Amino acid sequence: MTNSYSNSSVPFKCDSPALNATKKGILRCLSKKNNPRYEGVFYLLIQANLTTLPKGRWESISEELSQDASNLPFQEVHIIGNAEELPSGFRIK
Repeated sequence: MTNSYSNSSVPFKCDSPALNATKKGILRCLSKKNNPRYEGVFYLLIQANLTTLPKGRWESISEELSQDASNLPFQEVHIIGNAEELPSGFRIK
């Protein structure tokens, strides 16, 4: 899965309550998975409601999420949207 949000030319600040709440939830998920018992597991998929905001808004938090994910034992970490809707998401590691 590629970062489908990287083509946005509109910069956004992380000032939205919905974006901040989602970011905190994702960071909490990442911290719970930072455990050596996951060594050798290739993918970590974290589901988030990506339809709450326009795609460009997620770009403003993807760098911080990528920094937190960089220390995880997984080879790749993806944030994915709701399964009932069109597939969407972005890779943070």
